[in-house]
Amino acid sequence: MEKSNLITVSLGPTSTAKRLLLKRQIFLLDYFILEILHHYVHEFLTKTRSAITASKPLLVESIWQHILTRFILGECSPLVLITTNSNTNSMIKECQNWSDEQACKTLQRLLEITVQCADHGPDSIDYAHANEYLVLALQQMATIGSLY
Repeated sequence: MEKSNLITVSLGPTSTAKRLLLKRQIFLLDYFILEILHHYVHEFLTKTRSAITASKPLLVESIWQHILTRFILGECSPLVLITTNSNTNSMIKECQNWSDEQACKTLQRLLEITVQCADHGPDSIDYAHANEYLVLALQQMATIGSLY
């Protein structure tokens, strides 16, 4: 792994009372995909669960954060991703290793996480909604050739 292909991300607690901060290095492409997906789903995030009868249920923010954290750490954690990098757009343009195949693999990993987490308990419907948003993102990539 080259240092230029890695980026350090910070994970912090959901409660502001604690000062725990964890840093991890992930592939730059994975970070870009996470940033793009977060921007893609941002307007659909909500703090509360949608009604079962909702025609287009919203994505519960805590579920989305759990998926992002598990993607980075490889395990369940109460920490959430802290986005601190403000020059992501310029970094994406400079990235020379952007590959649709790599982006698709990253999205597939996120889909696998939603399926695995759905098997753990009472939030399975919320993970199913998250899965639908990720599938829609994949479909958009396939249809128009990009997600952003």
